Amino acid sequence: MADAHPDTPVLEQWNAQERKLQEIIDDVRSHGLDLDLDLPQIVLLGNRNSGKTSIVEAIVRMRFTTRRTNFPVEWVLRTTESSEIKVKVCHTSTSTCGVEKLPSYTKEGVVSSSYTKVFNEATQVIQEALQGGATISEDTLQVRICRAYLYEINFIMIELPRLDNSEQAEHSAADRALVESLANRYMSNQNAIIVLVVSAQDQTAVQELLQLAKLHDRNQIRTLGVITKPDLLKPGSEEEANIIRLVENLNQSARLPLGWHVLRNSESVERCLGKDERDKREREFFNATSWSSVPPENKGIGTLRGRLSRILMTRAKRNLKSLIDGFEITLSERQFLRKQLGEPREGPKERQAYLNNIASQFQAVSLQALNGNYLHDFFGRLDLDDTGMAYAQIRVRKLRVLIRDLNRTFAFILQTKGHAYEVLPKGVSIDDYTRQHNQKSPCPAFAASLHNLMRLYPTEDPKLMTFQDTVKKLDNEFVVGQGIEFLGTSNDQLAAEFFRHRARPWGAIARSHAQIASQMARTFVNELFSHLIPKNNRTRETILNEVVEHFFETKALVLERKIEELLHHYQHGHPPSLDLGLGTVLTDRQRRLIEKEFLKRLLETQPGLFTDTARENLGGNVNSKPESKFDAEDFFDKARAYYQTSLHTFTDNMIVLVIENCLIEDLPNIFTLQFVGQMDDQELEKFAAESNEIIKQRSVLRDECEALERGLDFFRRYKDPKRKRTSFNELDSLSPSSTARPGKRRRLAPETIWEALQKPQIVPPQSSVSKQIQ
Repeated sequence: MADAHPDTPVLEQWNAQERKLQEIIDDVRSHGLDLDLDLPQIVLLGNRNSGKTSIVEAIVRMRFTTRRTNFPVEWVLRTTESSEIKVKVCHTSTSTCGVEKLPSYTKEGVVSSSYTKVFNEATQVIQEALQGGATISEDTLQVRICRAYLYEINFIMIELPRLDNSEQAEHSAADRALVESLANRYMSNQNAIIVLVVSAQDQTAVQELLQLAKLHDRNQIRTLGVITKPDLLKPGSEEEANIIRLVENLNQSARLPLGWHVLRNSESVERCLGKDERDKREREFFNATSWSSVPPENKGIGTLRGRLSRILMTRAKRNLKSLIDGFEITLSERQFLRKQLGEPREGPKERQAYLNNIASQFQAVSLQALNGNYLHDFFGRLDLDDTGMAYAQIRVRKLRVLIRDLNRTFAFILQTKGHAYEVLPKGVSIDDYTRQHNQKSPCPAFAASLHNLMRLYPTEDPKLMTFQDTVKKLDNEFVVGQGIEFLGTSNDQLAAEFFRHRARPWGAIARSHAQIASQMARTFVNELFSHLIPKNNRTRETILNEVVEHFFETKALVLERKIEELLHHYQHGHPPSLDLGLGTVLTDRQRRLIEKEFLKRLLETQPGLFTDTARENLGGNVNSKPESKFDAEDFFDKARAYYQTSLHTFTDNMIVLVIENCLIEDLPNIFTLQFVGQMDDQELEKFAAESNEIIKQRSVLRDECEALERGLDFFRRYKDPKRKRTSFNELDSLSPSSTARPGKRRRLAPETIWEALQKPQIVPPQSSVSKQIQ
């Protein structure tokens, strides 16, 4: 059938605004924006031999060879400046399940003369995908027809397969179930216009199809009936009269709000005739027979085209709000992506301006993070989904509170597990201590909240030692290491050596803390650059690999040197000659000795002042023999005092001198305006030159935004002036990742970092010692 131009009366059926609405929608979709617009489409449903093929031929204005529709056919009819036909096979997930990948089939630039051949090739591809002897396929054949004169048929039409009413051996129960499933799938779309195609010779199919449509269109407000082959009825017969009443919507049991339509299908000998001849014979039939009494708008292919278009556009305008919202959301997203890409960067000046913008934003946001000012959208909002990943990202982006929690965790671990062994109080056995320890309540709330972070530190519980066993081991050291001190007094050098052995874990804990803080800071920087620069952007990857990586590699050496400097005194130096904390402890010990001596003399002179139990206890203490060759209690008092005062000093120095001064304070200086200003043209090209993909992406985004803006300009005339415009927030699609290259130093896996930042779910067990940081 040769291509032909539409009739002038058909074009006059179109309302200019309706046509413009469809043009806007097609304009947006032509840019690949398959928006979730919930647009109406036509679902063509009918029994075998009902005439669906002839209807499609008449609407599409193409002739097909005789074919059996055993799969869905999606006809996409669009108006374009040039004529083109595209045929594509869309396999479903079920057709590819459990088998090797099926061959794809797509043909573009198909002309009318070769369409039959292409259609048969595509049909063969679908047939080959059938499994288990099935004759019905879920795969869809999409036929996109674009022509310059098809203004009156801009819509999507789904032609569904259908079985005969009679039970046929060639169709299995699975085939029948699949046909019903396909029909239900397409008709369940509340914007689908259900077109029931019924042959005038098969009036029993009317109720069957109506019942099927009613399952999804309860009030039948989106169902249109089409009667075909009226010329095959005997003129003046009761069957013809019944069909005429049906078309005039006078049949109470089959009345539809959208009504019925009747077409005269082309006979097989007429299908080779031109479109004009086909429509002429149809008009002659309806004017010269009993069908002349049927209103003109209910008969003929010309009026059916306009009727379907008006129904579609009426439903589209009912959904205008969702159309507007869909356009606004997509436009907001595209504008955000365009903003991230920035202006085109063809020369050194444009590239430097682009990098300056990134540097200024990086410095501003990182300074806000260090100051605990979380107003920028980078830091997230309170209404974010409370999921593990979102919580972890918020944690790492709010760097100041994260570093504070890391420092608290470091101090807690250093206090509870920073000593190699724990000397128990005098007279307490290991079993008694363990039993008492297990009966104590869990860690305080602040320690429980840091439980995930505590897992990052590789530590061991201190070794428990009784007072008596420790004194025995130190006796020999006291004898061989005695200096100029008086006999029976403790040796300060021995106390210092005892301290160094006990503080051995400090170095490992301090280095772990520096590495963890550094990795958290690196993750923060990666997140910030990922927020400021789009994904898969060469600039972002270059900054991360060339600048950020170098910064943290350099900082690792700086942090190590600083930790060595802090540890040197505690590992090799002498106890300080002046320490207010240590003096306070020794003063307290002297006070206790005076109290003991006073009680001893009071017991000797006034024993009646004491109870029997008190006399027994005091007498035992007074008369007890010394347990060691030196004053053990004095020794341990000194050792404990020196350890605690040194521990507090070391903890403060680690937090201030190492973490803050050597690491956190310098984060805003990773990528600065000064750094960009010192780049030559080659470096600017390396950091900021655009790839071909970015250039293409910017062009595509520009065209998409222009198409969406044209659509919104047109939609505003339909908008309610009182309707509040929706505001949209950009959603970060960042995923936790680490771009750091592996090095010699210990580095936690990225997933370990993100796991540690999850919201705590359990309470950790009680620490092995009773001391907690206040």
